[in-house]
Amino acid sequence: IDSVNPLAVAALAVAGVDQDDLPIGEDDDISFHVEVFYQHQLTDNIAITPGVIWISAPNNNDDNEDLVIGTIRTTFSF
Repeated sequence: IDSVNPLAVAALAVAGVDQDDLPIGEDDDISFHVEVFYQHQLTDNIAITPGVIWISAPNNNDDNEDLVIGTIRTTFSF
């Protein structure tokens, strides 16, 4: 197998919606989404990609606990 096994990091900041004109007020909380994954080629046709996702302030609400999610993706090529 002559392939590169990439390691990748993706990050995203999601700002709350400015709701000055609504009775519920303004949302100043910001949620961050960070994903780290690594693709490992098992055979010429099968790759697995384990990863971890971290989300701070889910729903743009600092009162919510951070989320940590483990993932495994399997890719079959034909």
